Order: sequence, then C-alpha cells, then structure tokens
Amino acid sequence: MSSQILAMKEKKHSLQEIQMAVRKLLDPAKRLAADFMFPSKLKVKRAQTISTDEIQVPNIHLNDIDENAFDSLK
Repeated sequence: MSSQILAMKEKKHSLQEIQMAVRKLLDPAKRLAADFMFPSKLKVKRAQTISTDEIQVPNIHLNDIDENAFDSLK
C-alpha cells in the first residue's frame, strides 16, 4: 500500500500501470515469478570472522559419559 502511494507521488507511472502491477502481485503465482525475476536489492552485512580466542570448548572425558543414557528404546 505504501509503495503504491509512493509510486503515485513520483508520477513516473500512470495510475492504470500501478493498479495492474498491484493485481499481478496479488496473484501468488505471478508474485513468485516476479520475486524470482526481479529480486529485491537488500543490503546484507558481511559475515564477521571469529577468532579462535572466542571459542570455548569444554573438556569431555569418555569416563564421564553415561552408557545407559540413550537406552530408553529398549
């Protein structure tokens, strides 16, 4: 709705073209095709590297594992 108002204010397209675009986007199949053909340009933040100092791995000893903990299906 807000994009319709914005398009009307900019006056780049006729009202008929705007209404036709809205009707096409309300149809799920046509909307999916439009999303695939004209993907939105979202600003994506780059992934930050993780230093090995930030990762904490607990020490696990085999003697501390309960062998019968996962035998509930018997």
